[in-house]
Amino acid sequence: METSVKGCMEFLDRFCLCSGQKINVEKSSFMMYFKTPITLINTIARITGYHHKANHMTYLGAPICDRQVKIIYFNDLLAKIRNKIAVPKKVLNINSAWKVGQGNTSFWHENWSNRGVLVNVFAEVEPQAPISLEEAAEVNFSITGMSDAMIAQMRIWYDSRLKSDSDERLWAPSPDGRFMVKSDFSLLSNQGPACPLARHYWAKFIPKKISVLLWRFLHNAIPVDVRIQDCAISLASGCLCCVHRNIESVDHMFLSGEIAAFLWDRLAPLFGIHRTKYRGLREFIAAWFNVAHRKSQMGKLATLFPMAIMWEIWAERNRRRQDESPSSMAAILYKVLQWVHNINPLLRISNHSPGMLHHILRVCKLSPTPVRRKPPLLLRWSRPPPGFCILNTDGASSSQGAAGGGVIRDDRGILLAAFHSFYRSGSNNLAETRALLDGLLLCQQLGITNFIVKVDSKLVAGWYNRKCSIPWHLSLWWQRIREATGNLNINLKHVYRELNSSADCMASLGLSSRSNCSITTDFPMRLVGLACLDRLGMPYIRLGYKYYSFSKMLLKCLLKAWTFYLGETNPLCEN
Repeated sequence: METSVKGCMEFLDRFCLCSGQKINVEKSSFMMYFKTPITLINTIARITGYHHKANHMTYLGAPICDRQVKIIYFNDLLAKIRNKIAVPKKVLNINSAWKVGQGNTSFWHENWSNRGVLVNVFAEVEPQAPISLEEAAEVNFSITGMSDAMIAQMRIWYDSRLKSDSDERLWAPSPDGRFMVKSDFSLLSNQGPACPLARHYWAKFIPKKISVLLWRFLHNAIPVDVRIQDCAISLASGCLCCVHRNIESVDHMFLSGEIAAFLWDRLAPLFGIHRTKYRGLREFIAAWFNVAHRKSQMGKLATLFPMAIMWEIWAERNRRRQDESPSSMAAILYKVLQWVHNINPLLRISNHSPGMLHHILRVCKLSPTPVRRKPPLLLRWSRPPPGFCILNTDGASSSQGAAGGGVIRDDRGILLAAFHSFYRSGSNNLAETRALLDGLLLCQQLGITNFIVKVDSKLVAGWYNRKCSIPWHLSLWWQRIREATGNLNINLKHVYRELNSSADCMASLGLSSRSNCSITTDFPMRLVGLACLDRLGMPYIRLGYKYYSFSKMLLKCLLKAWTFYLGETNPLCEN
């Protein structure tokens, strides 16, 4: 046995000598069968210098034993796992929300109110003992250490909680409340500022390999000789794209090298760009991307040309690095133009180009791509069926806050009521949702049971008609909407913004005044004018995606002309 152990140690010594690695004797150990004589164990320990482990030993973090495995052997491993989980658990608690069912969640340490973890919100209160939300609700939140104002706030938050059949944890950063690795990664990672050129070089019509090359250039990740030298690697530099070998840097190879200069000087002047006026490649590429609107044909060509040139320069450099036969200047230019010829028919154009585009197309032998526009639509407000009213609602949001508004009209188009509400901070979807709820509640107050609802938000229409899932943070408001419409047969439809201009007028008024108001008489002048135009059948013209509203002066002129044509009188037109 002693000879075998010495042989193993000699092998380990040779391994250390060949590999350059060393064995840490202090961290090394061995284990024997539990019936092994103590004299043999002492002999092995003396020869090796390793520690003897009696019951179990740890290898790569996991316990090894020769008899029955015990839970205590895994304590060190479990402690490491707990420490690893501690940080993500903290992130999970901060970014969690809850739908409350039985209330078995922690009252202090879970975000059941969806307004923050209470132990952080009320940091001045020291929790006396663990307590669940159900237990806190049973005592009506009369908990030791909490002031009367806190208790009243708890009761309000509990009444406005998200309800469910069972307790359900929601992932707050995700709209549907489901955990997504992408959203978690965005929380844990440090995100840098967005690149202003990204929307150009990541365009769908650009092949991804070309987009990645430009991304690598912007992040200094193209392995030219100078970049490799920056990594403390000794390297003799010589640009393979030049007859007279210059130092191979990014700016030299892609901007001032012989191949680059030939390609840029042939193609850049067509777009009104001259290479010699720019100090570096980044500034030069940015000039290309700003030649024309990025959704015009000229703008897309000005994005494609420089990226195709850079790709072919890089491809030619790599071919020469691999000792392949070099291509001529004319052949490289042909490859660049071939990229453009293949991609140009696939472009989808929505904006017009400057007049110089025709010269570019003629020189490069490219075909013009027509601008795709939706045909104009002639829209008119339609009256509801006899005996029905119509409710229009709309939401508005800005940096100043969120607001909603709406109008109720009868089957003749006469204004019955209007409202606007200010919701403080919030998104446009929140404003649209709360405006719908306020409009439904106003109809209930007025005793209106037969009515049609029209909104200009496709999302709100989809949520109401159960065609798409509702974001968790709007669930409370939609619970109230379902309760308000539970016994009613309401038809909710989506309409264009033009046909919802009266509700938009009230929402804008709520945003500007930052107030709440419901009126049944003395309606705002602008609202009266819009309602009269709708009632008289004045058409709206929708040009593509653009929407044009009426000014006060235009409203008066239109009303005068239209009522004169119809032979009607209108008190708004008397002035």
